[in-house]
Amino acid sequence: MVKYGKTESSSEEPKVGSSLSFSSSDSSTTSSDSEYYSPEETVGKNVKNRKVRRSPKNQSKVHHIPMTSGSPVGSDSASTSSENNAGVVINTAEYKAAMAKTEHLEKLVSDLTHERQQTLQTFIDEMKGVLGDGNDLADAAEGAQGTDFLTLMKRVKKEAVTLKFQLDSSDKEKHEMKQYIQECNANLTQLGEENVSLCSKIDELEKLPREHCDNAVEDEEKQALQSRLEDLVVQVSDLQNQNEKLKDEIRLSKNETEAERQILEMKINQMVNQVSCFENQNKELMEEKITISERNNEARNSMESRIEELVAQVGDLQNQNKEMMEEKITLSERTNEARNSLESRIEELVAQVGDLQNQNKEMMEKIKLSEKNNEARNLQESRKEEIVAQVGDLQKQNKTLKEEIVSSKIQRESLMDQVAIMQQEMDSLNKKERELMEQINTIQAKRLRDEMARSREMGDITESYKIIKDLKLEVDLLNKQKRETEGILKETREENCQLIEKTKELDNRIYDLEKTLVQRADRVSELEREISELSTKLTLRDEEFNSLQSQKTQLELKISRDREGREMELKNKSLAKEREEKQNNGIINKDFEKIKGWFKGSKPSLQVIERKMEELVEEFRKHMEDNIRLMSQRIRVTEQLHVENKESYKITKERLEQENRMLEARMYEYTQVLSTLDTATMRLKNVAEATNNMLTGLDLVCKQFDERNGRMMSRLSKFSEDLRYVKKWVVGTKKVNELLKGEVGGLVEQLQRKEENESLLTEKISVLLESKVDHISLVNAMEQVEKKMRGLQTMVREKENGILDMCEEKREAIRQLCVLIDYQKNRSDHFRQMVIQMHTVRTPEKTRN
Repeated sequence: MVKYGKTESSSEEPKVGSSLSFSSSDSSTTSSDSEYYSPEETVGKNVKNRKVRRSPKNQSKVHHIPMTSGSPVGSDSASTSSENNAGVVINTAEYKAAMAKTEHLEKLVSDLTHERQQTLQTFIDEMKGVLGDGNDLADAAEGAQGTDFLTLMKRVKKEAVTLKFQLDSSDKEKHEMKQYIQECNANLTQLGEENVSLCSKIDELEKLPREHCDNAVEDEEKQALQSRLEDLVVQVSDLQNQNEKLKDEIRLSKNETEAERQILEMKINQMVNQVSCFENQNKELMEEKITISERNNEARNSMESRIEELVAQVGDLQNQNKEMMEEKITLSERTNEARNSLESRIEELVAQVGDLQNQNKEMMEKIKLSEKNNEARNLQESRKEEIVAQVGDLQKQNKTLKEEIVSSKIQRESLMDQVAIMQQEMDSLNKKERELMEQINTIQAKRLRDEMARSREMGDITESYKIIKDLKLEVDLLNKQKRETEGILKETREENCQLIEKTKELDNRIYDLEKTLVQRADRVSELEREISELSTKLTLRDEEFNSLQSQKTQLELKISRDREGREMELKNKSLAKEREEKQNNGIINKDFEKIKGWFKGSKPSLQVIERKMEELVEEFRKHMEDNIRLMSQRIRVTEQLHVENKESYKITKERLEQENRMLEARMYEYTQVLSTLDTATMRLKNVAEATNNMLTGLDLVCKQFDERNGRMMSRLSKFSEDLRYVKKWVVGTKKVNELLKGEVGGLVEQLQRKEENESLLTEKISVLLESKVDHISLVNAMEQVEKKMRGLQTMVREKENGILDMCEEKREAIRQLCVLIDYQKNRSDHFRQMVIQMHTVRTPEKTRN
């Protein structure tokens, strides 16, 4: 306060400070201020350099205001009193206008803070929604859409950084506005104090008596009041200028904030549109996936039907081959009958030759007796001539018979050569047929596998149809080749019918082959032992398969229990959260609504994750069940084949034993016969060379059979090793599944922790927004949350990639097992054909017996 000089009070005057009325200008200014500073309007950013500092002149005028005296005498006193009253009215009006403006400024600041809180909260909710749906977007935005999602996340980050800078700038502007308001309040308090002092001084002056006032004092007071009025007018003009500047600046800031708000709304709409576009793209991709799966299923069905047709064709070809084999057997039986007839004819000729030789001997004895009987020479000369003529005839007949035998031998040798050539041709034709059938099977299997792989990967059904057409063409070519072979077989049949009458010496080869059959019996016993070992191995594999099935059931039970436990935990947690929310309903409604909205955004993401995990588990389970079914079916087929092989081996063994017994009896009889037949040694020598060649060929065949058997055993050992590998792999998959379960539980716990952390973050955000401090820590926390979400997304993607790699390894293992099973099936078929050939070799012996 300013110290004033002493004054005397002479007369009492009515008080002016307490009963002052306001002018129309005051009311107009307040009404205009109230119209402009409505609470519905907002203030934007960039209010830098907005403070209007008071000049030192105005400040000095405020602090150095001289004191005014009471009312003067006469007209001068009336004018001075009216001027004093006007000055007081102006001072009080300005004071009230300034107070109203400060209140409006405070309201604007509060509205600005509230609006900033709302925008920040909406941005946080959107970020939570985006981050909550990040798993869905990461799953849906694979391939080309992953880049779009990353760009979207980068844009969101950039917008978060810009909002962060805007918040910082708004905080600075708020701080500056607060300082300015504080300065305005200080100035207003000073003006109010001065106004009060002036009012009290005016009261004191009015109380002073007019009689004791001198003219000089009145003049001084008039001058002081005039100067005071001028100062107050200047201050009012300054304040009005400041108010106009503030109004202009507030209007500009309002326009800027509205523009920024529109820009932010546009950005938010763009973000929403992008998210909707991503969702639409995800739906389209899912629909495309469904259509592709349907096409693949149709292609599979068509390929399966085609495979069945091809299998039927292969069965028809096999039946035709069987018919050809039966015809061949009939031809061999006819050849055996021809052999028997020729052998009987040869025996008759041999008997005739023996009779002629005996007759010749008898005639020679008679001639000797006639020579001894000299007395009867003359009588018997005529008889002798007759006997000599008969002997000559007999010798001629003997020579002709010998020539016929030699020619028959030559013919037999030529016929045997022709028969051998024909048998070689038949063997080559049979080999060609087998090779063709094997090639057909291998080509069909390879092409069908390639077609299935291509149809699954690419979905190109047209290629599969082309391949089917190629297979049809190949089948037609094979049918043509078959027809040609049938024509050749017809020709060979005709030739065999012509050569049946001339083939006789094949029995000798059969005799030699009977000796080799004894050795083959030993080998058959060894094969039976190997078959028993294979059966034991198959039983072990069945046990292993059963153990795998039990482990599978245990895994399914564990998975179902884990699901039930998770569902119960989620239900308990949801119930606990609902209870907490019900308890906290009356305390904080706004926070509850925000948290409720956030939970609504986060629950579908958790449900989507659970659905995806359940779908993955169901797909994995279905895939494993399909694979196990295929393995079980193939193992059953192999078991049936082995059982059939066992039965056929038993039957062949019994037949061979019976034949060996019969052959031993026959060999004993034939040894006795051969001891008498010295003339047959030359024949046996000639035949021995052919039999040696046959034996060498058979030895080679046996060696090849032994080598192939060794290969089969090695393949079986590899198959057992593969089964062990599959077991180890199944154990590894179990461990991996357990680890995945643990990791999923950890992820669920992390998500729960994340929810708790996010709830804490929301509370912190509300506290920070209320206290308007530590915005940087909030942004850092949001960045950490984003980093954690990225880490979790990468973890989920890595796990999905690991699961896909495991599925691919399973497929490769199953393919290898299928290839091994096909190979063993082919080997068993080959072995069956070898047994059939052995049986066909033995059949002529039975017919001869």
